Amino acid sequence: MRVSMDGRGRCKDNIWIERFWKTIKYEYIYLHPEDNGTDLFFGVKRFIEDYNNHRRHQGIGHEMPCRLYPGNITQTKIELKTAKVPV
Repeated sequence: MRVSMDGRGRCKDNIWIERFWKTIKYEYIYLHPEDNGTDLFFGVKRFIEDYNNHRRHQGIGHEMPCRLYPGNITQTKIELKTAKVPV
């Protein structure tokens, strides 16, 4: 097994996913506290679908990811639709 980081203690390779999780927390989870895990799961699912399909992103020239990466987004939507609700 290879370590994904490019050096000991170096976190630059995780910056994109860390930024994504920060966005989810500050724009959805903290603003919409849910009563249970199922509601949280489906709320985050809706947020991610909106994030990928309706939101313009500065880092990709103010485009929507679904327009630049149509195959990847479609696969993500299929995976989310078939995902099992966590118990």
